[in-house]
Amino acid sequence: MISSPSAPSSDRSSPAAGSAGCGGPRPGSRRARSVPGLAILPVLVVLTGPALAQEPRFGGFLQLDQRFELNQDSLLIADFYNRFRPELSMVVDPTLYFLVGLDMRFYTFPTLRSTADLERVEQHFPTEVTTWEAYVRMSEFIVDGLDLTIGKQRIQWGTADGFNPTDNLNAYDFSDLVAFTARIPTWAARLEYYLADLRLEAVWLPTVHPPLLPRGAA
Repeated sequence: MISSPSAPSSDRSSPAAGSAGCGGPRPGSRRARSVPGLAILPVLVVLTGPALAQEPRFGGFLQLDQRFELNQDSLLIADFYNRFRPELSMVVDPTLYFLVGLDMRFYTFPTLRSTADLERVEQHFPTEVTTWEAYVRMSEFIVDGLDLTIGKQRIQWGTADGFNPTDNLNAYDFSDLVAFTARIPTWAARLEYYLADLRLEAVWLPTVHPPLLPRGAA
């Protein structure tokens, strides 16, 4: 298989559900449609509209990926997806930050399995839209040194080259086997307490998500 380079992904950090860990010094404050995640934005606008300290920031990436398969003497176009991931973030004040990101995947080939599918535009142009990340981070929550992050988030615990046995809070995203270490953000509540050069963390996951497999793998 010949592939074009994948766009870099932005992981945001942390421990196992309902567990605690420690880390380094504290940093500065700072892919069906999912209605609950997107609802965070209007709620924040209503609650904090007059106090907005900074303009919203828009970011993300567009990844156009065409792959090929070598089959004996033939070169075939592989059925793979392109990806568009827009993000909106805002620093409301020095102690309040939020981010909402979508994951849009549009595939190369249609998924036509019957004559009835010829009538459905979504079968001709298969597209998946999901809320990828949607969270609010509150610094200095209740007491000094305590941060609270609630919502759909990527929590990375530990660092390693390739396989990381302690990074076990987010399910694997195997939809792209070239990027076999990719993870899926999940809904969680995360507390971080900074004490001198230590960081203590506690994470609660309301549910456990299975890994995401490539289309047609099942």
